[in-house]
Amino acid sequence: MNCSNPIPHRINSGDTFYTLARRYNTGVDDIMKENPGINPYNLQIGTTIYICANTNENTNTYNQTHSQPVPTQKPTVNRAMRNAWEQHVFWTRSVIISVVENLKDLNAVVTRLMQNPKDIANIYRPYYGNAVADKIEQLWRDHLSIGGDLIQAINAKSPSMNDLNRKWYQNADDIAAYLTSITPGADEEAMKRMLYQHLDLVKQQLNQRIAGNYSNDIAAFDAGEKLALEMADMFSQSIILSSNKN
Repeated sequence: MNCSNPIPHRINSGDTFYTLARRYNTGVDDIMKENPGINPYNLQIGTTIYICANTNENTNTYNQTHSQPVPTQKPTVNRAMRNAWEQHVFWTRSVIISVVENLKDLNAVVTRLMQNPKDIANIYRPYYGNAVADKIEQLWRDHLSIGGDLIQAINAKSPSMNDLNRKWYQNADDIAAYLTSITPGADEEAMKRMLYQHLDLVKQQLNQRIAGNYSNDIAAFDAGEKLALEMADMFSQSIILSSNKN
């Protein structure tokens, strides 16, 4: 142990080292040092970790309590990522509604949704550079483009939906592989599972909306929104941890 009186914390659903660092007023790297055997990208619910909390009530940020400030420890990274993912799921839902209900706003809604990959990429850009950010933007642009075609195909019961579905999950594999390649120690399989769940919930929304089961449609969106924020926290944490190692 690196402190005399660490606090035990049982991992709950939605916990990340980033959110725990904010809760206990400490730093992600400090939690990692206390728990060297724990993979921060694959936290297991029920596992007990130990945290050296900062109990100084006059100090409320990590940067104020450490001699070596870490720019990416600022909560603005997490806020930006969460906002981008809120927009991601909101405008995806808008596309679903416009397609199924044959609304006239479809082109405008798609145009707005396609701004999202750049918004996500720009969060990475200051820490990874333009080449990495551009690659991330393209991967998410492909994700939305294929997904949009798949939504149209499922709604029209087109035979192309099977091939588009395969391409969509392959794109998820590509996203997981690339994001973990730029974050040493990240769990590619865990990220892939979350991305697959994201795709599944989008299709659940679509199918329930087509069937007119609007309560189930809304429930699928709520689950997808919760998952999106968990992914946003995971992606934010990867930026912080990678930056801390540099």
